Amino acid sequence: MRGLRVLFAGFVVLLASAAASSEGGTEAHWVITDLGPGAAVDINEAGQVVGGGAWIWQSGKKTQLGTLGGRSSSIVAINDRGQVIGGSETAEPVRVHGFIWQNGKMTDLGTLGGRRSGARAINNRGQVVGDSTTRSGTSHAFLWQNGKMRDLGTLGGPSSIALAINDRGQIVGSSDTKLRERNGAWIQHAFVWQNGKMRDLGTLGGDYGAGSSAVDINEAGRVVGSSWSSTISYGQCGAGVHAFLWQKGKMRDLGTLGGTMPTSAAVVLNDRGWIIGNSPASCTAHPFLWRNGKMISLGALPGGHRGGAGAINERGQVIGSGDTRSGRWHAWVWQNGRMTDLGLLTPTSSWSSPAAINEHDQIVGGSTTARGTGRAVLWTLAAGT
Repeated sequence: MRGLRVLFAGFVVLLASAAASSEGGTEAHWVITDLGPGAAVDINEAGQVVGGGAWIWQSGKKTQLGTLGGRSSSIVAINDRGQVIGGSETAEPVRVHGFIWQNGKMTDLGTLGGRRSGARAINNRGQVVGDSTTRSGTSHAFLWQNGKMRDLGTLGGPSSIALAINDRGQIVGSSDTKLRERNGAWIQHAFVWQNGKMRDLGTLGGDYGAGSSAVDINEAGRVVGSSWSSTISYGQCGAGVHAFLWQKGKMRDLGTLGGTMPTSAAVVLNDRGWIIGNSPASCTAHPFLWRNGKMISLGALPGGHRGGAGAINERGQVIGSGDTRSGRWHAWVWQNGRMTDLGLLTPTSSWSSPAAINEHDQIVGGSTTARGTGRAVLWTLAAGT
């Protein structure tokens, strides 16, 4: 995903504190643009921005996408063709269904026979994946294409969910297996679906009841996610969780950043095979980048000590957010070993957070106003004078 040059309109604040150096060595500054109420959730290569309040912004103009007949809708993602996915309430009886919006029209994705469906990801071919309830009341992963929703099944248990799809049509997610833990809960494993079949990716090993979940797949078919033991305790910062990379039929433990609670969780990877995530998996987390077989810490903002990574582009730019000396959370971008504070919409805003980045120095997310109201924002890198 990831955008062309666009013309920006709206309230603009120059962030002198976010100065950075461009490749040519001239001084550059990150500029923040107020796109209006809500929060931006994604941006594509054409610079089209979509927000949680079901709108699309391009060339300074915001367009509401409407609903499926109900009162509200929300956005999940946009692809490079300008196709948008999300969820919307329907008319009576009120249900929540996944949708795809294209060419000015919102289309209901339907369900697998149940009452609800949720779109989770879309590729540049317009294929949509997610999960839907079935007639029996369980929830199954689905693939929607050419107007039809296909049930991807499960790994033997009652439920599954699809979370990501690449342009080759390979799908990843997690599914209940036919096995149960000693307490009766279904054991969950990561899967990859291709050529009509769901493949169990297994786990990193450990005791009976170990589980896993896949969260992303790149164009080479590499899969990232997390694996855990059955003794996991989220009250102990995700004890027992490790990020993994699956490729060529093998699952590799990515390790951790160490510390008193050595855990990790993968978030996403790019087509170069660079992986970002957080370690520990929760609590006082630190963002990491895994590349060339090594996990490195991305550090923290000045005066801060924790944060989280959220996305990476093909240029290796990573975005995330973290605490600062003041205790407020700020959005940041990391590149070539340097973390740059993207600042706030106003000096008295309480927080800012990024959601997506394209290949053209454009980042979208949210920040508050001086009065605490949430606003969608766009950061762009502008050359210095």
